[in-house]
Amino acid sequence: MGVNYQISDNHSVGVRYDTGKDAIGHSSNWPMTETVYKNGEQIEHTQYETEVNRTYPFSHLLNAYYNGKAGKLGIDFNTDYYQKTTRLNQDITETNVDRSQQFVNSHSNQRSEMWASKLVLTYPIATGKLEGGYEYTNTDRADDYTTSQQFMPSTDDHIKEQMAAGFLSYEWTVGKVEFGAGLRYEHVTSDYYSFGAIVPEQSRTYSRLFPNADITFPIGKAKFTLAYTEKTSRPSYWQLRSFVQYDSRYLYEAGNPLLRPAIRHDISLSGIYKWVYASFSYKRTKDYMTNLYSAYEEDSPINLLQYQNLDHLTSISAVLALSPKIGRWAPTWRVSLYQQNYEQQTLEGIRSFNTPLIQPRWENFVNLGKQFTLFASVNGRTAGDYENVHLYRVRWEAGISNFAPTTYSAQPANP
Repeated sequence: MGVNYQISDNHSVGVRYDTGKDAIGHSSNWPMTETVYKNGEQIEHTQYETEVNRTYPFSHLLNAYYNGKAGKLGIDFNTDYYQKTTRLNQDITETNVDRSQQFVNSHSNQRSEMWASKLVLTYPIATGKLEGGYEYTNTDRADDYTTSQQFMPSTDDHIKEQMAAGFLSYEWTVGKVEFGAGLRYEHVTSDYYSFGAIVPEQSRTYSRLFPNADITFPIGKAKFTLAYTEKTSRPSYWQLRSFVQYDSRYLYEAGNPLLRPAIRHDISLSGIYKWVYASFSYKRTKDYMTNLYSAYEEDSPINLLQYQNLDHLTSISAVLALSPKIGRWAPTWRVSLYQQNYEQQTLEGIRSFNTPLIQPRWENFVNLGKQFTLFASVNGRTAGDYENVHLYRVRWEAGISNFAPTTYSAQPANP
């Protein structure tokens, strides 16, 4: 429920409250078979039945906004409060070849709370527009985990984080050429608690300046954009979790509270001519975050799947898309390519994961009249490498649907 008030042509305010409860939740169940060999001889055969149930009590979202102008100054302000709780139960039944069974149960509660606000000010200067403002978030996340197994420790984690950012950018035009440049400064403090006591090694403070720049220029009837951006990707709360999850006798899974944020540098060139679009991008990510296997303990046969930071990961990507309109038919043919430069130390030595992935996609929109549209698509993927995974099989999917458009009311975006 909510209310918007148009004070005048230049001023409007509003407030909205959303709440919801997933009474059914989400349940998943999957079987797995694990066969263990030693020196070529089978020594174990185990069947696993894993059931995971997630329930979501009432969540709460409160948003307020102001949008207006004071002379030539544009003002856009948003503020939000959000709260959500998730309960997760995992039950594993292990059945051995001799029909003996073992039961592994675990339970976790996750509670998240956030305050956030964002202010954007815009002002025209000469042939351009100056934009500046701030963002602020205050998050509070608690996560407790208990298990029936004595060798899997219970955890009680609590993370309190504040992020303050200021940004300034300017866009201007010289003839047919458009320029843009900006800076964003972020300061983050994150306090990590375990069973109510702060953990200094896992508490962090980050401060960094992020630049960006772009230029858009015509060549004949085509338009091209060359851009550079520097961004950060911080680990999620799930990636920072400290508890060890039991997947099977020889595989455990865990987060990593010591993960560092990744810093990504991106240089891209894109162009468009009528219904033809193409782009090329080069990315270099420092402290790239990925899942890696390691021994759970020294000389142990148990593997631990855990998020870790790579020193860096470089990749290139390219896209070519054709989107003509032929009467009532609007097809799109799109081909994308992704290739990384990544090597990983394994027991057999260094292995390269540099095989490119190619993804073709064909979408079709057909206007049937009376606001009905027929949609059909075919998309695929070749074999190739992504991070430290090799995808062996070529994959194809197809889908078709018939739908009518939904009418939306305009609402300001959340920060």
